[in-house]
Parts: sequence; C-alpha cells; structure tokens
Amino acid sequence: MCMSLIMGTVGYGNKPYSCRNFYMMNYSREQLTTLNKELDSAIAAFDKPRMEALSTQLLAMAKENGEPAMLTKALAQRGKALRHLFQITESLSYYNKALLGYKKLNDKVGQSTCLAAIGWLYFMQGHYKKTKAFAEKAIELSTQAGDNNSLRGALQYLSSAEGRLGNYARSIQIGKQVLDMHIKAGDGVSEAAVCQNMGDCFRQMNDYENALVYVQRALRLFEQYNRPVPTAACWNNMGLVYSALDNHTQAIECHRQSFANKQKVGDMEGLTYSYLNIARCYHMLNQNEEALEQLSLSLQVAVTLQNTNLQLSAHNGFVGLYTYLKEFDKAEQHAQKVWQLAQATQDIFHIAQAQVVMGELQLRMGNYKLAEEHLQAALTIIKQKEIWSQAEAVERLLHETAEAQGNATQALHHYKEQMRYSQQRLHAEKEQRLLLLQWQFETEQKESEIVRLKAAIQALQTPQEPTNTTYRLSPREKQILALMVDGLSYKMIAAKCAISYETTRTHINRIYKKLAVTTMSEAVAKAVKEGLV
Repeated sequence: MCMSLIMGTVGYGNKPYSCRNFYMMNYSREQLTTLNKELDSAIAAFDKPRMEALSTQLLAMAKENGEPAMLTKALAQRGKALRHLFQITESLSYYNKALLGYKKLNDKVGQSTCLAAIGWLYFMQGHYKKTKAFAEKAIELSTQAGDNNSLRGALQYLSSAEGRLGNYARSIQIGKQVLDMHIKAGDGVSEAAVCQNMGDCFRQMNDYENALVYVQRALRLFEQYNRPVPTAACWNNMGLVYSALDNHTQAIECHRQSFANKQKVGDMEGLTYSYLNIARCYHMLNQNEEALEQLSLSLQVAVTLQNTNLQLSAHNGFVGLYTYLKEFDKAEQHAQKVWQLAQATQDIFHIAQAQVVMGELQLRMGNYKLAEEHLQAALTIIKQKEIWSQAEAVERLLHETAEAQGNATQALHHYKEQMRYSQQRLHAEKEQRLLLLQWQFETEQKESEIVRLKAAIQALQTPQEPTNTTYRLSPREKQILALMVDGLSYKMIAAKCAISYETTRTHINRIYKKLAVTTMSEAVAKAVKEGLV
C-alpha cells in the first residue's frame, strides 16, 4: 500500500491533504461542476437573481476547495455573470484575475475566453481599438489551442469592433465567416448577435435592403430566446433604417417596440435614446409639439440619471428644433447648456459638437462673426479627428456664413473645402464598398468552384452510359451551360454573356427543366457525364 495513504495523507501539488480532505475535495468538485452548469443555464435564461446568487456561491465554494483550476474557472464565471448583469468594472476585475490564473495553468483556451470577454467589456465602454487588440490576441491563442468555441467568440467580437471603427466591409466579411460557425454549433443567440452587427454595418453603408434582412433575422432569434436587451437594439436599428428610407411612421412603431423591451429590463438610459429617436421622427413628420414632448421626457430621465452624454443629446435636440421653429431665445438657452456640459466633461469631441451647435445658432440669428468663430474652432478639432463627414458639414455652414456676409472670396474657399471633404468621405465609402464587393466575388468564385468539382467527381464516379438525347438546348443555353461547367456563378455568367441577372436566371431555369434537374451541381454533372458541352 502507498505509504502516504498509510500515514493518512496524500500530496496535491506541494500541499498535503488528509484522506478525509481529499475525498471532501472530490465531493466539492462535483458540486462546483453542478453549480457551473446551473449558472450557465441562468445566464442563458437571463435570470438576474440566479446569476448573482449562483456566481457568488460558486466563487465561495471554489475558494474553500482551494484547487487552482476550479478557483480560476469560478473567477471567470463570476466575471461572466457580472458581464450579463452589466456591471462592467466589477466584471473586468474578475476576468483579469481569471486570466492570470489561466496563464499560471498554461490554459490557452481559458486565456482566449478571458481575453475575448475583456475585449467585449471594453466594447461596452466604447473602447473599440482595445476590443480589437484583445480579440486578435484571443484568436491567436484559440487557434493555437485548436478550440473552435473560443475562436468563434473572439471572431465575433473582432467583427463588432471593426464595425464600430468604421471598417464595415471587413466587419461583414468576418461576420459571414463566424455566422457559419455559430450555425454549425447551434448557437442561436450568437448567430443573432452577428446578424445584428452585420445589419448595422449594411445600414452604415446605405445598403438598407441587406440591413433589414439581417436585423429582422436577428430580431426573430432574440425574441425566440427571450433576450429583451438585444431585441430592443434590433427594433432600434430597424427604426433607424426606416428613418433613412423616409418611412418615419414605421420608424416610430419600431422605436416604440424598442422602448417596450427596454422597460421590461428597467433600462432607463435606453429609454432616453428611444425618446430622442421618436422625437426626431415626429420632427420629420412636422409634428413638432409631439417632438418637444418626447425631448422633454428624454431630458427628465437624463437629469435623473445624471448622465452628461444623454443631457447633451437632449439639449442638442431642443436647439435644433427651436432653431427650426425660429424660437431663438429658447434655442440659445439650450445651446448654453450644451456648452456648459461640454466644458464640464473636458471631452474634446463634445466641445467640438458644442461649438458647431453654437455656431449654427448664431448663423441663424444673424450674428455672423460669432458664428464664424465657433465654427472655425470646431473645424480645427474635427480635422484633427479626421471625421470628414462632419468637416464637410462645418465647411457648408462656413460657406453659408461667408455668403451672408457678402464675402465672395471666403465663400468660394469654403465651398472648395466642402467639396474636398466630400470627396474624401466618398472615397472612404467607395473603398468600403469595393472591399465588400471583392470579398463577395471571391466567395462566389469559391462556391462555384466547389459546385463544379463536386459535379465532376459525381460524373466520374457514375458509370458512363451512351445517350442520343439532344435535350433541344438553344445556342445561348449551351453557352450558359458551358460557363456553369467552368464554375461561373449567376452574376459572372450574366457579365460574361452581357445579359441581365434575371435573364440569366430564366435561361438556367429552362436548362434545369430540359435536363430534368433541380440544382446547378446536377446540371453540371449531367453535362460532363453526357458530353453536352
């Protein structure tokens, strides 16, 4: 018999345990495993009380157990629960402790999971470059470990970060890749999150058709899994799309649905944004009394929450609306509030925004010198930030100011600058679209090549049978069938034959009917097998 057992002790690492403690530790490990599963279920069900209680209990038991791997796992689980409870700072603290633990254990999968989660917490704070850096490191470790679950999580966060950094085509490209991974894993919630991000990217690129497709898909999944917070975000995105399409009545309905879901979870900050979005829609419908009512509600909540950003947004809304109504005294009162709040934050971007608000108001009031001073100060900051769309807007206001002063030279200068910034903005948008089109083209090529190869293999594996069937294919249909065999997609065939996409589809449907097949791979296989091309 082992001497350590005779003496009544066993060694675990460098720490001796009595036999009694050893068996207690095994029992505790089973309890910890059970609690981990229960906590995951509570998180999946978005059960806040159980998340808090189970994660606290799990951590206490893991500390009593003393096993490093179990304690590290419990720290990560506590961080995960706090993340879903939107307690960002506390969650970061626990994830960082877990990360150190996984490093000591040399657990690359654990490190990758923590790095991705920390990146997402930075995303929630608006630090998108940090999110990207942490996600890329997580991808590297999960790839080394060969763990697909941690890899798809890291890719998802990288896609979201790229979208917020304005790299929309790159975000969509990564999103498409990780979307397939989530579908294969049967992870509907993550699939919905990726669809939501892709929809937002398409909206930013003014591709409203695709935006609605992906956002509606995300909405269906989030509602299916009873996730009110992301459901609210989807309704909000749909509202923004409908506003961009000038369907403001439909947009209001979407924002009201978003509002209802935010109420379910007590998201007061989110409610304020809903008020603001509904106010903009009412203003676009020229229902300005209703717009003012919504702005008042948003400001009340923002003041209650002591949220400076929300107060700035509400006061900005009042300035714009009162300026439109030519009630300049009221507009100026709110503009002064914007200026005071911006100065208090000491945030250079907020100060620039406040300068623009003050400048435009002074322009409408006919105080052209003051308007020019505010707008030039704003432009200096905006140029440093390289926000070309806003630089273009400020130059437009400066052009208007110079014209009002009768200064033709300055007016011409600002018009040229406005056009230059417009070109820079359009160039950036064009690059995004070209990247997306290139990726779509490469994807179509790969898919078409796979279809062609599958068909060729099928034709080779099937015994050759002589046939005298002509199928009565027209010259154009034979040409298109040959291009299908070469691996070209519908769009590529249309371009090659100089015909429209719809005409190409009509020809291919006729080919399917004549060959008695239903798919491209079947048509290609039959063409190769029977020597039709």
